[in-house]
Amino acid sequence: MLLWLRGGTEAIPSLETRAAYIAEHALFWRAGWMIWMIAALSLVAFYAWWGGWISSSRAAITAFLIASLGLACDLFAEALFIGWLPTRIAVLSPLGTILSGGVANALYTVAGIILTIATSSLGGLLRIWAWTIWITGFALTTCAIIGNSAGLTVATAVLLGLLCPWVALFGWSIARDSRSVAALKRE
Repeated sequence: MLLWLRGGTEAIPSLETRAAYIAEHALFWRAGWMIWMIAALSLVAFYAWWGGWISSSRAAITAFLIASLGLACDLFAEALFIGWLPTRIAVLSPLGTILSGGVANALYTVAGIILTIATSSLGGLLRIWAWTIWITGFALTTCAIIGNSAGLTVATAVLLGLLCPWVALFGWSIARDSRSVAALKRE
């Protein structure tokens, strides 16, 4: 986001400057959004994996379906960004921001909340960290919906800065716990 996409996003107030950046860096712009699409797919895959570790199938399936709806919104918005910008930037950029930063992010956040609530083994720092992520997710959604570009930029940076290490630590924690349970069952 910071390297290839920032110059064409709401972080830059001038539509003309953003359109020029996208036109001049079309390959990087498209590649950046393709990477963003892979990240969205990875998030939904992570939620599916996480759902496999909780006892409530209903919560796992609900969270996965909600996240999948978010993914559909994200992919649609990013396809607009890749295929239609910069020529229709004035109309499509705000629509894409609402779909991706607003709707998709809200749905990902709700799915994460459902999984967090359903994960009884999630405690201490990891639980506090998770709730901080979901609060930041709603802040990002709010900024996208009200058109607060500075807030959107800051919330995105904070959200990703919190989410990525949390996913790694939480995933490691679940894997470690599952190895311990498997070892106990063998004994």
